[in-house]
Amino acid sequence: MKIGKITSFDFYSKINEDENEDAFRIFENSNFNLFAMSDGAGGAGIYCKEWANYIVNNQPESPILSDEEAKKWFQKISKSFYEFIKPTVNYDNIFIGERFDSEGSYATLLYVWLSKTTKRFYLSGIGDTTLFYFKKTNDNYSIILIEPISKQVSLEDNPELINWQKALEYPLLSKSVDYENGDTIIICTDSLSRRIVYQLLLINQFETEQCLNENINKTYRRDFLEHLKINQRICKMNEFINYLRNLINMSADSFRAELTKWVERNELEKDDYSFIIIDL
Repeated sequence: MKIGKITSFDFYSKINEDENEDAFRIFENSNFNLFAMSDGAGGAGIYCKEWANYIVNNQPESPILSDEEAKKWFQKISKSFYEFIKPTVNYDNIFIGERFDSEGSYATLLYVWLSKTTKRFYLSGIGDTTLFYFKKTNDNYSIILIEPISKQVSLEDNPELINWQKALEYPLLSKSVDYENGDTIIICTDSLSRRIVYQLLLINQFETEQCLNENINKTYRRDFLEHLKINQRICKMNEFINYLRNLINMSADSFRAELTKWVERNELEKDDYSFIIIDL
């Protein structure tokens, strides 16, 4: 197994990496390799960056396999985050204190557990932080899974989010997948997720649509696909995955420079960017 990872703050509107509201963590225990990623939704609530960091640093040691387990986990992490962050809240600032008490904090969630004893991985998630699973087929790849963004009404929809102050409002996706050596997993936050979905639609529309829901397939932006074709240089899945492997191995400055090209061609939204590649 080979792992690559990279992250960058929104270099158009933020000053440095301290303002990056994405968070991820890679670690292991005796049974699993664990991967966690979360995107703090800074447009709503407060302390969203801290909530995203808390989520990734408190991934359960083993997969969440039922709704009951999900609710118990969420109640526990919500209570512990509140106890952790409340002493730092500046109640002398009425705006901050009232917002913390009334709105809470919002973030997406994606957890992956990769078994050390079987060729199986488990995932749980809510929102548009997304896992892409590619199966190796001879010298190319097929896209098999795109989750949990495929649960949205449309790709451009506001994502489902979790908030420590509220009950778990959405079902937490729980899934297990058997894999083979040579397969690849990609995990990334929202803007990159959507950009990758559209690239996959260009490369293999049929396979990609099989991974999405009916409403997304009806509503995704055909005009954006036509726009992407203007600078299209990648025609096969393996070429795209190799491109992403090269991207993830760049320095932070080179990574931002490459994404700047996408943004200036109106192919990518301005945002924080994070992704992980796992070659199985």
